[in-house]
Amino acid sequence: MLGGPDICLSQGWGNANLIAAAPDLLAACEEFVRKVDAGEARSSRSYAQMVNAIRKARGDTIKECPKCGRETFFCADCGMEGEPVPTE
Repeated sequence: MLGGPDICLSQGWGNANLIAAAPDLLAACEEFVRKVDAGEARSSRSYAQMVNAIRKARGDTIKECPKCGRETFFCADCGMEGEPVPTE
């Protein structure tokens, strides 16, 4: 086993903690995006990261930015945004 049992156990706890925090992290992202959309906060880079995280968590279909070719839901650099397309 690469890294030994202590590293695997530690990584397992880290994964469990992240999974446990996921609903709270999603809620925080959604609240931040709501505030930006309402004009209560501004940060285009953070906004794009939050939109992408929310859409990924919801299982939306990722798109390719027509300007830069990056696979993303929202491209902060190019301003590409589209309606999320839920996965089947």
